[in-house]
Amino acid sequence: MKKSGFAIIVTCLAVCLIACEDGGGSNLVFDSGADTDTDTDSDTDSDSDSDTDSDSDSDTDSDTDSDTDSDSDSDTDSDTDSDTDTDMDAGPGCVDNDSDWWCLPFDCNDSDSTIYPGALDIEGDGINQDCDTETDEGAPDTDITCGESDLPITIDHAKLMILLDYSGSMNSGTPNKWTSAKNALNAVLTGPLAAGIVDFGFEYFPIGTGCVLHSSVFMDCVPGAPYASSIATAINGLSTPAGTNLTPLYLAMAKFLNSFYAPNFLNVAANPNAYLVLVADGDDHSSCGGHSSAQVGAMAASLNAAGVTTIMVGFGTGVTTATLNAVGINGGFTGYPAGDNYFTAENATEFEDAIEDIVAGIVPCIYPVPPPSSPSYDPDEVNFYFDGVLVPYNSDCNQTPPGVDIGWRWTTVLQDEVEFCTITCQDIKDGNVTDITATFGCPSATS
Repeated sequence: MKKSGFAIIVTCLAVCLIACEDGGGSNLVFDSGADTDTDTDSDTDSDSDSDTDSDSDSDTDSDTDSDTDSDSDSDTDSDTDSDTDTDMDAGPGCVDNDSDWWCLPFDCNDSDSTIYPGALDIEGDGINQDCDTETDEGAPDTDITCGESDLPITIDHAKLMILLDYSGSMNSGTPNKWTSAKNALNAVLTGPLAAGIVDFGFEYFPIGTGCVLHSSVFMDCVPGAPYASSIATAINGLSTPAGTNLTPLYLAMAKFLNSFYAPNFLNVAANPNAYLVLVADGDDHSSCGGHSSAQVGAMAASLNAAGVTTIMVGFGTGVTTATLNAVGINGGFTGYPAGDNYFTAENATEFEDAIEDIVAGIVPCIYPVPPPSSPSYDPDEVNFYFDGVLVPYNSDCNQTPPGVDIGWRWTTVLQDEVEFCTITCQDIKDGNVTDITATFGCPSATS
């Protein structure tokens, strides 16, 4: 009898399970040979390099980095993340031309979405649908599952409330920090993150001159890309902050101790995954109480005790290191860059990168596995599925090829908790997975 558990998967190597998205191509500008400018090079622009764009680097694109693509990062692809692939996931590259979640070289026919490891190999058609060593073998044996199929694992949405500084100092810089913040939030709230399992909300402070705050949150956390897009529209409708707007940092944070202020976001009993992203470019203003860094840090600790994790993003250089550290250390978030207790951003790209890093840090990759209703199962004969597609077993999340974190593994000797490896988990983070299910096999003595 042929077993269908992960014993087969272990012998078939690991498989990349993310859905890859192609980035856009670069637009290169070529020199016509006629120099009509006033500089000393041989091109037709007005800078001092020898290319034909309008920036000050030596490549052939129109941004200010040193690569040859059309974005503003430092890699050589055409997207806006920090890796060298074009799938926008900030992880190792993956080729999945037929969008069946199975990547080369493990998908033996990457132009047909019905052909991948684990697929039904139809008898008599001469096609090896499941990419193994046999053809036309038919459906796998299913008599070892004990009827314990389709045991669901709950995917909880994370709630991300962005609390953005609207003080007059956000109107400084070129472009000003407010414009940079709006551009970054537009990209996030209308991009793939908003279609995933993060429910966005938005608040800004103050709402006018002085230290005035909203009596209820501007936009509470609600799931779905349409709502996230509506937040972006609302942010675009806000004018540039006036110079008379101050920074009630402490008071704005304190609002979130009142569960009626943002009922959806603060309903931690129903969903404890509440994250408050505090974005500020200055310390608490003296006219708004002049609270010290230690007091602001204590407020972050109070929020954490109430079930709200506060994440600190310093926009520009106006906020002191003491305040950044106070919030970062006491807020309860552990996903900051190595060696830091906070994120920093000087422009729209860095702010957008910080939000993407935050989302990567708050969506879990480890899930409890409820026991099956029948005690007659073998914990060593278990399969996990994303929307019915088999996920490979990977004992240490680092199988062949080396360094590729794909598949799943147990995290406890009791086998009651599963971790989905980094690349596999990215599909969960991106919202590409609706259902996670487990199938438990029969004891080996009966199989």
